Amino acid sequence: MSKLTNKGNLKSKTISNKMLIDARATRIVEFWQKQKFPYYPSDKKFRQDKFDKFMMIDEKSNLDFNNRGFKFHNGGLSLAWSYHPHAFHVPCKNNLSPYDTYKSKERFTLAIRKALEGVFFKKQKYETLISSTEISRALIQGYLRRISGSQMVSNFRPVTASSIYTLFCEEGDTVWDMSSGWGGRLLGSIKSKINYIGTDPSTKTMKGLKEMAKTFGNKKYTYELLTMGSEDYKPKKNSLDFAFTSPPYFDTERYSTEKTQSYLKFSNIEKWKEGFLRKTLDNVYKGLKNNKFMGLNVANVKGQYDLFENDTIDIAESIGFKLVDTFDLVLSSQQKESKTEPIFIFKK
Repeated sequence: MSKLTNKGNLKSKTISNKMLIDARATRIVEFWQKQKFPYYPSDKKFRQDKFDKFMMIDEKSNLDFNNRGFKFHNGGLSLAWSYHPHAFHVPCKNNLSPYDTYKSKERFTLAIRKALEGVFFKKQKYETLISSTEISRALIQGYLRRISGSQMVSNFRPVTASSIYTLFCEEGDTVWDMSSGWGGRLLGSIKSKINYIGTDPSTKTMKGLKEMAKTFGNKKYTYELLTMGSEDYKPKKNSLDFAFTSPPYFDTERYSTEKTQSYLKFSNIEKWKEGFLRKTLDNVYKGLKNNKFMGLNVANVKGQYDLFENDTIDIAESIGFKLVDTFDLVLSSQQKESKTEPIFIFKK
């Protein structure tokens, strides 16, 4: 057989394989678009199982104290997400939300094709992806979150939250989480046996937080959950033992369209910085006991808020806080390519 014939056969085989993958990707997308979006399960069994496993984790192993870092650990995340299905609809930066990607036949098909080919995603069998098993649901959800052009909003990892509370709090202390978000820090507080105050202006999000606290909250401690912005909450003087949050990065993640959202109340970074960030940190300072600490997980957002870290430090110090430590938060389980964000520790 001539080399020309071999090349022709190879080309024909490649085309045939591509057509097969395209056809299978189309069928998988059609199958899933007829189903409900693959949210996390919200049944009692799923949640209890995830909670029990989370409570067994040793949060101290999450902290690399000598290197001032918190390792990657996703324990408890799926439980927190199960209370906030609306999070999958929230746009992040200029990307599509996972739900928008799910509705887009073009983007969804691209993601599935990459999974079938083993390009970017780990290669999967057709039979695996066109079934409605829990494994299939998790895989599909992952593709919708990670395909290029799509981005999921972030949730602070519950294990890291518990580790931070353990480091800075005593059992029974009172903590204010200024931007409660998707429940990672609330769940961490339940494990850490502390009293939790959480503020967040999103009504849907607060509904999920209250449901989580009602189901899994420790009856010995309190969970005060307030549907309001941290710029408006006035804690009692010297009532807080610790304050910790990851505030909204101005309009990087637009959690809802309610007028109480800080990115809508303050139309640009300068107004947001003064009207939201400074007022929030001033409220923390007034509520925090002397010689106690505040932790802030913030990071610069390239092209959107390049000086977020510097602005946060400058404002905190102008109020009276002293920056005393910085920890690195590892964002990825892929250690060779892991990205980190700082967690600044301030003292009153």
